[in-house]
Amino acid sequence: MQRDLWAAVEPLGLSLTRELDGTLRFKPEDWGALNTEAHKLREKRFGDWYFMNVTPEAMFTRMIERLRAHSLPYVLEFHGPRPVTRVRS
Repeated sequence: MQRDLWAAVEPLGLSLTRELDGTLRFKPEDWGALNTEAHKLREKRFGDWYFMNVTPEAMFTRMIERLRAHSLPYVLEFHGPRPVTRVRS
């Protein structure tokens, strides 16, 4: 998805850089445009999902364990250093 995101935002002319691992670095004022494109890609690929950000870390780990135990689909993303799950609605 990182390649698709880069392809979607590169034509916008934002001051983005792309790291070797695919991470996109951007200015805070460009977050809205980048986030809009990311949501378009997620919706196209995954349909209706929602984000879950649970703290503290022990609760987040427990939530992942419960999702796995019940075979519920989820995707783990990293928003900077913060792990976030997307769960099908």
